[in-house]
Amino acid sequence: MWSELFVDSLVRPRLAARRLLALELPGPVLLEAALLVTCLGMILGFVTIQLNPGALDAMTSLVLGNPLLGAGVQLGLLFFVTFLIVRVGRFFGGVGSSRDALAVVVWLDAVMVCVQAAQVLALVLLPPLATLLALVAMFWVIWALASFVAELHGFPNTVLVFGGVVLTMTVVFFGMALVLALLGAPPQGIE
Repeated sequence: MWSELFVDSLVRPRLAARRLLALELPGPVLLEAALLVTCLGMILGFVTIQLNPGALDAMTSLVLGNPLLGAGVQLGLLFFVTFLIVRVGRFFGGVGSSRDALAVVVWLDAVMVCVQAAQVLALVLLPPLATLLALVAMFWVIWALASFVAELHGFPNTVLVFGGVVLTMTVVFFGMALVLALLGAPPQGIE
């Protein structure tokens, strides 16, 4: 069942979301899964740094180089994204619950961990393929997230939700950049 759900997530994300939400996974299971995908993501991030130490910026290297800090940041981001999915979706009339939003985010993270593992393998065997895979994965995860959010909240139009996801990501990015600037952290690449 999980392998079918994985394949559906890649090619038919809205159907995968429907199947995932029908499982009605309990909160404790979702929290354990969140911790697992966070730890696996950190391990793969560490392996990536070891294979290609110069490819990451200083901030990412710092987070991935300190396992506890990195895991805390990743787990915090996972819950922040879950919060945004619930709040922004409800603002537009969505009906998704926090538990279901957490299931969506944890599952998409699990799929991304598998994609990240494929990227690490590609980095070892054929480095240009790793770059292409990263680009495709970036676009896929935004589309999959929009599909999962649309299904979660009962929105009929995935394209509109995609636009909402991109807009929300843009606002959050600039908001975080502003906060970092106010705290005295220079933008990446500027010293």
